[in-house]
Amino acid sequence: MKVPAPSPFDMVDPRDGYGATAHASGEGLRVSVELISLGEMLRQADVYVNDNPQNLDIGVQSRLHDVMEAVCQYFNCGGSWDELERVLEQSRTVILGGLQFSGWVFLDSVEDEDGRVYRWVEDATGRIASWVAGEYIDTDCGNFSSIVGGGDDGDLVHVQSAGDDRDS
Repeated sequence: MKVPAPSPFDMVDPRDGYGATAHASGEGLRVSVELISLGEMLRQADVYVNDNPQNLDIGVQSRLHDVMEAVCQYFNCGGSWDELERVLEQSRTVILGGLQFSGWVFLDSVEDEDGRVYRWVEDATGRIASWVAGEYIDTDCGNFSSIVGGGDDGDLVHVQSAGDDRDS
């Protein structure tokens, strides 16, 4: 019986690869990308820094974290910059720009038991709309009150909405 050759995965730590992180602290909002090898961080770069965020700037952070997380996953699967650039350029014929809803600001997106949920806040009223991709849109999810949490420990900011027990 032939003994199988060693796998390159025998030397890989489960934490290895590219990753994206979002941080909120007293110093502001950040999105970073990092490269981990053998369980140690080799490289890290901040791709978004907002040292003086307003309440709804969390939407910018959430959006950029989501895209950087997807880019990191793509490269963890063997992707290349040439291929990604080509695919993005071809996508421009369909994806003309970000969705905009007059009077509404993007708040965050989270994955829950229903799937991917996009939350928007109405500027004038603070009313929250939850859009569960491919399922439904609920515009009666309470009202945005404030962003809470995100102390100096670097935890993600949590959104608290009046009349809504769900935190992101």
